[in-house]
Amino acid sequence: MVLGMIIEKVAGRSYRTEIDQRIIRPLALRDTRLPGSSPFLTGPHSHGYEPVEKEDGTLVPVDYTTVNMSIAGAAGEIISTTADLDHFFRTLLSGGLLRPAELHEMTADTSGDGWGLGLEMATLPCGTIVGHGGGTPGYRTISFHTLDGTRQVTVDWTDWGTDADASPAALALMTAALCPS
Repeated sequence: MVLGMIIEKVAGRSYRTEIDQRIIRPLALRDTRLPGSSPFLTGPHSHGYEPVEKEDGTLVPVDYTTVNMSIAGAAGEIISTTADLDHFFRTLLSGGLLRPAELHEMTADTSGDGWGLGLEMATLPCGTIVGHGGGTPGYRTISFHTLDGTRQVTVDWTDWGTDADASPAALALMTAALCPS
């Protein structure tokens, strides 16, 4: 959220306008948008569910598909598809958005804890991958890529219906998709 405020202070325009004019339009991300206070998803989409406990202690799924995410501001208001996320990361990692020095800052783990400047980093048997994970009520997403952007995996899911930690399955999927056999 703070980065959104910084963008607005420096640019003198909303972060929505800056993201639209600097990223969404130039990359032709046709299924990516910043909806503001509109709670509706358009086009084909999955539904997101969160467990809510009833008075008798049972859990029931509550559909969070129609929700106003403007409260998240620059930290989570953007809506996209897996195809657009892959296109964005492919362009970013192949040098189509930033100068080489800036891209290096994003892909170098200077913190020592798996983070570059804005990107999560992980090590698989075939090397380092970069990307980001996150979520909002009802939805979880991971989007990870080889450093050159040639191999990619982006997945979203809802946690409803399972008590299991999805991390092992996500790691197995990333390894299968990103590490050539």
